[in-house]
Amino acid sequence: TDIFNITRNPTITVDSGKGASVKPFIVNGQIRSVIVQSSGSGYVSQPSIEILTGPDSNGFGAELIPIIVDGRLSEVIVKNGI
Repeated sequence: TDIFNITRNPTITVDSGKGASVKPFIVNGQIRSVIVQSSGSGYVSQPSIEILTGPDSNGFGAELIPIIVDGRLSEVIVKNGI
């Protein structure tokens, strides 16, 4: 077996996509749905969605599932809105 380029490390890059933006629809402190405002581009896997609350808020526990179709954010499913 021959090994080529043994002294040269490969370059690996991951294209994680960019430009997607969403807006939550909140009722009584719970996320009921999420509107995709911009679908972005270049997504090769499901991105994680971070939910940030304001300094005066104690929200936690919501789970959102992003759906990627053809490298773009298609929709966001609310698994748990609390």
